[in-house]
Amino acid sequence: MHNFFLLILSICFFCGSAHQTTLLGSIKGIEGGKYTNSPVEVFIVNDFITYNQERIKQSETDANGNFKLTFNNSNTNIAILKLGKVERTLFIEPGKSYYISVEAYLKKLSNSKGFFAKDSKKAIIKNSSEGELNYLIDTLDKTCSQFLLNNPYKRKSYKSIKSFTDSIKKTYSTEKNTYFKKYLLFKIAEMQMYVMRKFRDDFVKHHFKPNTNYANNVQSMHVLNTFFAGNIKHNILSNDNSPFHIAMLQANLNKMLKEVSPNTSDNRELNELILLKGILEISEVYYYRKSHLTATLNKIIETTIHPTHKEIAQNIKKKINDLEIGITAPELIIKYDETNFNLSDYKGKYVYLCFFRGWDLSFQKELEIINYMKEHYKDELAIVCVSTDIDIKVYKDFLSQMKNDIDHIYHYNFDSKILLDYKVPDFRMQETHQWQKPSKYFLIGPVGDIVFNNAKAPSKGFEYDFRLLIGK
Repeated sequence: MHNFFLLILSICFFCGSAHQTTLLGSIKGIEGGKYTNSPVEVFIVNDFITYNQERIKQSETDANGNFKLTFNNSNTNIAILKLGKVERTLFIEPGKSYYISVEAYLKKLSNSKGFFAKDSKKAIIKNSSEGELNYLIDTLDKTCSQFLLNNPYKRKSYKSIKSFTDSIKKTYSTEKNTYFKKYLLFKIAEMQMYVMRKFRDDFVKHHFKPNTNYANNVQSMHVLNTFFAGNIKHNILSNDNSPFHIAMLQANLNKMLKEVSPNTSDNRELNELILLKGILEISEVYYYRKSHLTATLNKIIETTIHPTHKEIAQNIKKKINDLEIGITAPELIIKYDETNFNLSDYKGKYVYLCFFRGWDLSFQKELEIINYMKEHYKDELAIVCVSTDIDIKVYKDFLSQMKNDIDHIYHYNFDSKILLDYKVPDFRMQETHQWQKPSKYFLIGPVGDIVFNNAKAPSKGFEYDFRLLIGK
């Protein structure tokens, strides 16, 4: 019966709606843990520069851990199936169904905390076959990895690498899958990249031909990201006389596209991606004002003929302007035990948001002023303190020392998204690193926008700034 079910699913690869994809399967705990009646989500990645994930479907597992998600999908994509702390990745194509068997140490994961407490692997697709895209890519990757592992000397020889890449090209010469054919071409490029490092122009001319639509294939973008890494950050920024600087200050996009990689200036598609990657790399170097970077991204969004380039530019723009004054503050929801905190519940008031660690003696002194402000400005200001202690015992010891009410103090409950969204310093930082101030402050406006993205500490004059703001 089980084999018959898999046979039916195999047939589903070639039937059903041409623009729908289905992921179905089950999740089981290796040591007996369960993941039942719980969230299951599917994300796709179109942007291989920022790797922004877009959620396209969500549902729940049933009482036995089974799941089924059907969604519109008109392109071949990389999908990430998320079941709590368990993630599985696979390539998905329009009009096909995938039966995924998930096994994980669910009990162990449920007791794990922090950013790395998750199980991420390639999906095991039960109804995959020799001609299926995931099978083809996995087989190709394993063949290449095995060659590099078994041939430590040949891997450094262009002749040996060329002989090997010619052989795999011949092996897959009859494959018709368009996505795989491009993946294969750039897998060959990846294999040749090291041995051709002294012949960069020849490598680019051979592998980066115009009108290739690099951005829609993970392997072509992997090669592009690797080969052109640091092009602006290390080559252009180190040259004070580069014409690129003047072009950036003037927001002259055509000039920037020429100067970002002069040897490929006739390939606008490629140079747009090199420029986008470079802008992301230098966005936190502060060599250029963010306004200049944003103006350049706006020009790309307005003029590019490649939809994925526009999406990448929009994602970079959002990333570099994240937490800027006037931007809507990231969502902040904390749930544990009887705690149910949501930042959006405070709309209508200013919110002084404080991230701290319980072992930080300087913050304990700040609390005296916080308690004063909490009472003195109760009509205009709400104060929320969020502990980011990695040891819950430290947080509980901190609470036990509090003499005043603690209804405004929370623990982040090991939600790494909060730390990433608010750019809180390394959450793994221990007490021995007290030279680095672990506290961070924001002021959120009544409509949920960021008023101060680097607000002063209470003892450094926050009250004065706030009184000026409200005219009191």
